[in-house]
Amino acid sequence: MLLALQGIIYAQTDCINGMAGMYPCNGINLLSHIPMADMGGGNGNDIWGWTSPVSGKEYVLMGRTNGTAFIDISDPLNPVYVGNLPSHSGSSTWRDIKVHKDHAFIVSEAADHGMQIFDLTQLDAVNTPPVTFTETNHFEDTGIGGMVGGTHNIVINEDSEFAYLVGSDLCGGGLVVVDIRDPMLPRYVGCYSTSGYTHDAQCVNYTGPDADYTGTEICFNSNGSIGFVIVDVTDKNDMQLIASSQYTGRRYAHQGWLTPDHQYFLMNDELDESQNGHNTRTHLWDVRDLDVPVYIGYFESTEAAIDHNLYINGDYAYQSNYRAGLRIIDVNGVATGNLEEVAYFDTYPASNSANFSGTWSNYPYFESGVIAISNIGEGLFLVKMQDCINLQLSAAIEGTYDVGTGQMLNGLSGRGLLPGQTPVSAIVAPTPAGQPYSAAPWNYSGTEGSDWTDSDYPNNVVDWLLISFRTDTEKTSEVGRTAALLLQDGSIDFPARCPLNVGVADSVYIVIEHRNHMGIMSPEAIPIVGGMLTYDFTASDSYRGGAGFGQKELSDGTWVMFAGDGDQSDMPSFDITGSDKTIWFDNNGQFDQYKAADYNLNGDVNGADKAYWFNNNGISSRVPK
Repeated sequence: MLLALQGIIYAQTDCINGMAGMYPCNGINLLSHIPMADMGGGNGNDIWGWTSPVSGKEYVLMGRTNGTAFIDISDPLNPVYVGNLPSHSGSSTWRDIKVHKDHAFIVSEAADHGMQIFDLTQLDAVNTPPVTFTETNHFEDTGIGGMVGGTHNIVINEDSEFAYLVGSDLCGGGLVVVDIRDPMLPRYVGCYSTSGYTHDAQCVNYTGPDADYTGTEICFNSNGSIGFVIVDVTDKNDMQLIASSQYTGRRYAHQGWLTPDHQYFLMNDELDESQNGHNTRTHLWDVRDLDVPVYIGYFESTEAAIDHNLYINGDYAYQSNYRAGLRIIDVNGVATGNLEEVAYFDTYPASNSANFSGTWSNYPYFESGVIAISNIGEGLFLVKMQDCINLQLSAAIEGTYDVGTGQMLNGLSGRGLLPGQTPVSAIVAPTPAGQPYSAAPWNYSGTEGSDWTDSDYPNNVVDWLLISFRTDTEKTSEVGRTAALLLQDGSIDFPARCPLNVGVADSVYIVIEHRNHMGIMSPEAIPIVGGMLTYDFTASDSYRGGAGFGQKELSDGTWVMFAGDGDQSDMPSFDITGSDKTIWFDNNGQFDQYKAADYNLNGDVNGADKAYWFNNNGISSRVPK
């Protein structure tokens, strides 16, 4: 049972068929959720994390308009609100938190706030939560004739042990450098204001390929309307501008993060979506030569939301994109501008429009793999990427299979007729990109292939399939569904990162649907062994409900899906009837088209397709729809 010490905390909900309860998702499970009212109130903003070196417990540090909440997530299904550190001064929309040497360093745009310092080791000692904490130390006097009052953000380089306060009341909003080697004796050491106001930054001991800067400390700054700025901060008394660069369509360079090898920088612009009218764009920089950063271009999302904060851990960028929620992007192709969204969790289901509500930030660095998401109005979400089952499935479809070669023909792909491909014939229109099962009767919402062109398809594709997994024979037991590619040798390729996640079941029935072949199901639940699900539909007949038919056995012993089911709307099971002949009749004579009546998948609708319907008319699989 879920432990609920304060109000309602929602327990684990797996992402199944694109939803985790009320939240749209892909490849990410919801572990738990704490509303703002149950963690000190106000609205949420920044978030960071800390792991106790003594207890090993993981803690979330979540900023709020009126203070900072501390949450024990060592059991992420039952998080505990440990307590609150009130704001040093008043409330503010903006509060930012970073961690060094088991201390949290907290700034806010609230007037006269300065920098709070809090000893995190206190958290392990709390026995009766929640408690109200007091700050361990406070920094505001720089000793240069000015006080650090309201500050937008804080950046910490844990390797050099310097904090960089940005967007403060001093130094023109530029870098205010504080030595935090001893959290109890923070000391002002420098100011960089040459490039104006800095909204956010990442400062690192540089290990990238530019030999001119080996052994230096570099800050990569997002400077609002000024753009992208790189500064050598090695000498705190003489910090030097290395480069300042802009990009077409710039509105407000907001924040960004380096790839682990320090070769590329991903940046978000907080105003370009709403002011330029395009979808979410992540701007990409080649920084292998720090003196001459090169703008590669941008990765554009399928959603319109404004992007806010992003962090990179390993191969993935974890983006908090306001109303579109957490978006996880594979950055391996950054050098060529070829990024790919692999998972998401939307904490604002009502809309993905370009507005300032939804998720503010996230923390993706916990050893447990838990990702903490702050939502402005809805509180803390704890999520985790699904562990994926390795799928090794095979099938074949009638009309394309050649018993002489043991391979299927790829007539559609060869003529450029698959969704998103360029037709070989110049007189026909291309098939719109995206898997073909989004419309009725399938109503599958997956985005597989949504932006594909010719180069995204393997050369040996036959067509798209729709594959689902059930815990029993009824469709109501479905625990996963995905669009996939049938290849000429019968193997099935899965574009989606995680069609079926570990732990959803010990065994599943596998259902394969095709837009004009009769659907099939494995005759029994197939066990998942060692994280792998393996089944070959071509080796034996499939499920036969009652007097139903499974598959057709060809002369070489290969079992194939029956052709001729162009009208997939019949219920309650897959059937080949007169309505499928009507589909053929209405399309007979069309050529170079991606048509449901093209039963042999060669791009033309003619008498050969009618022959497949005629030979199979009247059969049913009895697989429940």
